[in-house]
Amino acid sequence: MWSGWSPSRERVSRGGSPVKRDQSLYDELHHSAAVVGLNTTAQIEASILGKPVYTFSAGEDAPGQEGTLHFYHLLEEHGGVVTFAETLDEHVAQLERGVSGDYDREAIRHFCESFVRPHGLDRPVAPILAREVVALGRSDVRRPVSRALASVPEGTTRLSSRG
Repeated sequence: MWSGWSPSRERVSRGGSPVKRDQSLYDELHHSAAVVGLNTTAQIEASILGKPVYTFSAGEDAPGQEGTLHFYHLLEEHGGVVTFAETLDEHVAQLERGVSGDYDREAIRHFCESFVRPHGLDRPVAPILAREVVALGRSDVRRPVSRALASVPEGTTRLSSRG
């Protein structure tokens, strides 16, 4: 759906790949005033860089929304930083405020410190992750998947059913 779209204004950027795993994703996010993210990777990366993040329900065109458990934790209504719009008009209004600088920078930082980087924004993640993977491998404790599913906030099984 998005592959045929091109920005009508020079100040809008659309990445060439839905999932970028190289320096260009960082560069695009770093130089943006606000981010429209359809997948959680871009949303989290943008929040780490202190950018306001906006989204809307894209249904089947963005399975990373409804199909990803942590997407709901990223929404403002659940303590996250992603501003969700029910309609395109609402989305455009939210985006206009974000581009103009009208967003809560402290809330973004707090989210990153508590959800994304709880061991500190200034600490490299790879050594922490490696230590936890080794510890888990040595552990006899095995958590069933159902416990992970229990952490999804109530009433968030589908975006279209939000009240």
